Amino acid sequence: MAQRQKAKSDEWYTPEYAVIPILEYLKPNSTIWCPFDLPHSNYVKVLNEGGIRLSILISLKEKIFLIQIYLIAITS
Repeated sequence: MAQRQKAKSDEWYTPEYAVIPILEYLKPNSTIWCPFDLPHSNYVKVLNEGGIRLSILISLKEKIFLIQIYLIAITS
Protein backbone atom coordinates (compact mmCIF):
# COMPACT_ATOMS: atom_id res chain seq x y z
CA MET A 1 0.00 0.00 0.00
CA ALA A 2 2.83 2.42 0.80
CA GLN A 3 4.23 1.79 -2.68
CA ARG A 4 0.94 2.82 -4.26
CA GLN A 5 0.75 5.99 -2.16
CA LYS A 6 4.24 7.06 -3.33
CA ALA A 7 3.52 6.33 -7.00
CA LYS A 8 3.00 9.28 -9.31
CA SER A 9 0.71 7.19 -11.52
CA ASP A 10 -1.99 4.60 -11.02
CA GLU A 11 -0.55 2.53 -13.90
CA TRP A 12 0.53 -0.89 -12.68
CA TYR A 13 2.00 -3.69 -14.75
CA THR A 14 1.88 -7.45 -14.33
CA PRO A 15 5.33 -8.51 -13.08
CA GLU A 16 7.48 -10.74 -15.30
CA TYR A 17 7.36 -13.62 -12.80
CA ALA A 18 3.58 -13.75 -13.22
CA VAL A 19 3.79 -13.96 -17.02
CA ILE A 20 6.54 -16.60 -17.30
CA PRO A 21 4.31 -19.57 -16.23
CA ILE A 22 1.97 -18.83 -19.17
CA LEU A 23 4.71 -19.86 -21.62
CA GLU A 24 4.37 -23.55 -20.78
CA TYR A 25 0.75 -23.51 -21.99
CA LEU A 26 1.46 -21.86 -25.36
CA LYS A 27 2.46 -23.77 -28.46
CA PRO A 28 5.76 -22.73 -30.06
CA ASN A 29 5.35 -20.15 -32.84
CA SER A 30 1.87 -19.23 -31.62
CA THR A 31 0.55 -15.75 -32.31
CA ILE A 32 -1.04 -13.95 -29.39
CA TRP A 33 -3.16 -10.82 -29.73
CA CYS A 34 -2.34 -8.21 -27.10
CA PRO A 35 -4.86 -5.53 -28.01
CA PHE A 36 -4.22 -3.22 -25.08
CA ASP A 37 -0.55 -3.93 -24.36
CA LEU A 38 2.17 -1.52 -25.35
CA PRO A 39 5.62 -2.67 -26.52
CA HIS A 40 7.15 -2.12 -23.05
CA SER A 41 4.57 -4.31 -21.29
CA ASN A 42 5.89 -7.38 -19.44
CA TYR A 43 3.48 -9.59 -21.41
CA VAL A 44 5.02 -8.40 -24.68
CA LYS A 45 8.57 -8.66 -23.35
CA VAL A 46 8.28 -12.13 -21.82
CA LEU A 47 6.23 -13.67 -24.62
CA ASN A 48 8.62 -12.29 -27.27
CA GLU A 49 11.59 -13.70 -25.38
CA GLY A 50 9.73 -17.04 -25.21
CA GLY A 51 9.43 -17.20 -29.00
CA ILE A 52 5.77 -16.21 -29.19
CA ARG A 53 4.69 -13.86 -31.98
CA LEU A 54 2.54 -10.97 -30.84
CA SER A 55 0.02 -8.76 -32.52
CA ILE A 56 -0.25 -5.43 -30.73
CA LEU A 57 -3.37 -3.82 -32.06
CA ILE A 58 -3.59 -0.46 -30.39
CA SER A 59 -1.46 2.65 -30.05
CA LEU A 60 -1.10 4.69 -26.87
CA LYS A 61 -3.23 7.46 -28.35
CA GLU A 62 -6.01 4.97 -29.18
CA LYS A 63 -5.72 3.38 -25.73
CA ILE A 64 -6.23 6.74 -24.01
CA PHE A 65 -9.25 7.45 -26.23
CA LEU A 66 -10.85 4.07 -25.45
CA ILE A 67 -10.26 4.51 -21.71
CA GLN A 68 -11.94 7.93 -21.87
CA ILE A 69 -14.93 6.46 -23.71
CA TYR A 70 -15.14 3.62 -21.16
CA LEU A 71 -15.05 6.07 -18.24
CA ILE A 72 -17.80 8.17 -19.82
CA ALA A 73 -19.91 5.03 -20.34
CA ILE A 74 -19.58 3.75 -16.77
CA THR A 75 -20.18 7.14 -15.16
CA SER A 76 -23.25 7.96 -17.24
